[in-house]
Amino acid sequence: MEARLDGAPAWLTLDTAGLFPLALTPSASDALEGWRETDGVELVLLDVRIGALEVRELPAIRGLLDDGHARAIGAPVSGSLGWGLLGQLVIAFDPRARRIRTDGSHFEESGADP
Repeated sequence: MEARLDGAPAWLTLDTAGLFPLALTPSASDALEGWRETDGVELVLLDVRIGALEVRELPAIRGLLDDGHARAIGAPVSGSLGWGLLGQLVIAFDPRARRIRTDGSHFEESGADP
């Protein structure tokens, strides 16, 4: 999907099993400044925009993906959004239209049985 990372255009994949908020490939992360190490993980805070959805200071992690990720997909992918972000949002996937919709609110457990 098309996105903007700190204002720069980027392509991202979705990883619904990844517990990270955003993982970047080395070729995407090398151009960024402000990396710091926290508990053995290198991260930087980025403003991310995907369509109308904007997330400020989203932690981006370096070292989980390699540049083979982009080669496997066959596109110039900069990284992958993980469940660390997706699990906090109300999202509807529409695979036929190749769209993802968000309503801007956060998911809250209602306690009711489905």
